[in-house]
Amino acid sequence: GVEYTSVEPVNEPISGWWKADNGQEGCHFEHDSQAKILGMVRDELDSRNLTHVAVSGSDENTYDEALATWKSFDLVTKAKVQKVNVHGYEQALGRRDLLYKATLGKRLWNS
Repeated sequence: GVEYTSVEPVNEPISGWWKADNGQEGCHFEHDSQAKILGMVRDELDSRNLTHVAVSGSDENTYDEALATWKSFDLVTKAKVQKVNVHGYEQALGRRDLLYKATLGKRLWNS
């Protein structure tokens, strides 16, 4: 069997270029929608006794977008997220250090 360690329900959700016929994975979700989705995924995993599977969010395109998304979440949402994924395509131009500080001990994963 395959053992899952985390679930990421959205990919680059704050990016505005996602269209139905874009030909690549991704779908736009505003911050409040992301928060709802993350909470619903955590609740569903818990209801299935999958408490060991982390919820990851939100795999934004850049560190700056990931930081803005993280800052938009309330404390309840932040508590339901165990890992913060980010693509980090801006590489050395992005402030990964600020994202790391803001997430306060959450696992930070460059995907």
